[in-house]
Amino acid sequence: MSFSQEHCASISHNHLVTGRWNDENCDHERGWVCSMKKSSSIPVPPPTSTPCPSGYITWYSSCYKLVSEPKSWEEAQQTCVKEGGNLASVDMSYDQAFISGAVQQGETDAWIGLRRLAGSDSYKWSDGWPVFFTHWGPGEPTDHEGEGCVSMHAPSRFIQGTWNDTACAATKPYICKITKELIPHCLNLLLIACSCFQIT
Repeated sequence: MSFSQEHCASISHNHLVTGRWNDENCDHERGWVCSMKKSSSIPVPPPTSTPCPSGYITWYSSCYKLVSEPKSWEEAQQTCVKEGGNLASVDMSYDQAFISGAVQQGETDAWIGLRRLAGSDSYKWSDGWPVFFTHWGPGEPTDHEGEGCVSMHAPSRFIQGTWNDTACAATKPYICKITKELIPHCLNLLLIACSCFQIT
């Protein structure tokens, strides 16, 4: 295949890069998205006040802020709590793509709210949400001594947005999240389509 034939664009969705654009041959079969101009007869809705504090960006029902001042994981979490939130939890691939886009703008790794429980191989979100989704980088988590806090990789060719367990005392930028979403009621059970299940 000749690179000169790559005149169409696609959006990546795999375990390493989500949301990144790629030029490729137009003969490849892919899903697609259509758009059309809005009819001029549809009235423009009145402006609404933002539900997020100043400096935060709305994404679905949550508010996010990338803070560029480097702090340890614990200091970053305390700062987010003072603002009414926590270090960001990531519930699904759409959140992952949004947050990795914010980290990409900061151009350096950033703390998220995932942390290993002491004396365990299990991880927990700082806001109490169960871990439904992960996006570990290749070979991660390494679980080396002292590496219990999780950061999201800044952009590079292959690891944009992947997660890395690292030393909690390291200082990094961080992502705060404020949400009004309720934590699912079945924390120790498997949540599938709004129902709780236990596998025994």
